[in-house]
Amino acid sequence: QLQMFTLSLHCPWRTTRRAPVSAWAARAPLTRRCWRALTLYRTWGLACVHAQARLRLDSLTHGANGAPAADQRRVAASTRINVEADSLNAAVLGPDLEFGSDTYFAAQRNIVTEITQKAGQKCTAIRRIFVPEGLVDSLQEAIASELDRVVVGDPRAEGVTMGPLATAGQLKDYRAGVALLEQEAEVVYGSTDALAETGFMAGPVLLRAKNGGGLHVHSHEVFGPVATLIPYDGTAASAADLVARGGGSLVCSVYSSDKSFLRELLPELMTHNGRVLVVDKKVADTATGHGMVLPQLNHGGPGRAGGGAELGALRGLQFYMQRSAVQGNKALIERILA
Repeated sequence: QLQMFTLSLHCPWRTTRRAPVSAWAARAPLTRRCWRALTLYRTWGLACVHAQARLRLDSLTHGANGAPAADQRRVAASTRINVEADSLNAAVLGPDLEFGSDTYFAAQRNIVTEITQKAGQKCTAIRRIFVPEGLVDSLQEAIASELDRVVVGDPRAEGVTMGPLATAGQLKDYRAGVALLEQEAEVVYGSTDALAETGFMAGPVLLRAKNGGGLHVHSHEVFGPVATLIPYDGTAASAADLVARGGGSLVCSVYSSDKSFLRELLPELMTHNGRVLVVDKKVADTATGHGMVLPQLNHGGPGRAGGGAELGALRGLQFYMQRSAVQGNKALIERILA
């Protein structure tokens, strides 16, 4: 049997090294078969894991610099680790898209939602937007127009559509992260200027890179309302290569009805993403959003994304179960284990 306990979290789920612990648990007595979900600090979160060294497994979520090391206690206990880390999730617009089409608007809508929802502080947020070169100007203008309507402030106030970041440390990281990306990309919407005298308000920022983007665009995640437009030549090979530079992601969404483009692109994306959302003209109005993780689908990703898995219906329980073979008198074993 698996003994469960309640874990309550204050958003965001993933913390940064400066963030205060935002999780608290109403703990039941732990047993050897119990599992705990832990939110890691980037620097000292392993202390939480060490305290639970007798547990059989750990489910973890953390930022890029918070991955748990293979320490002596964990190795001695053969502790299994299920990790969901940050990732530079992507959106890919196909070469067949036309301005004003339903699929185009679906992409625009999802991108704006992922930039602003939870102030961009969620694991599935779109960080990189790959757009055919002939479409990038119109998409930039469309996204900017949508972001103009975003009102940042106290979420309790009427008319506010996006709240603050979680901590002062995250606001500082947001500003430093945008400055880092500006070494390789141009800010085409927004700024990191202070929006209020108090609180951790951060406005949406859209950048635009050249030549496929540099090292930082594909390796540094700004954990806030920030995304980067990256023009590409419209071929599946180029899109696949650019997505792969992120080193492994939780999710990538593709907006296209071009079957040959999708036939070439999807197998490549599946090797670098835990989930791929395909939106074509037939489902543009009804498809789930980029960040919508359905409970029967896998949620996790390879490489940088941690290599773990959550949800996935019955498949998601396999990590938490112990397999054992029993040999003996068939009739006896069938009676006692039936």
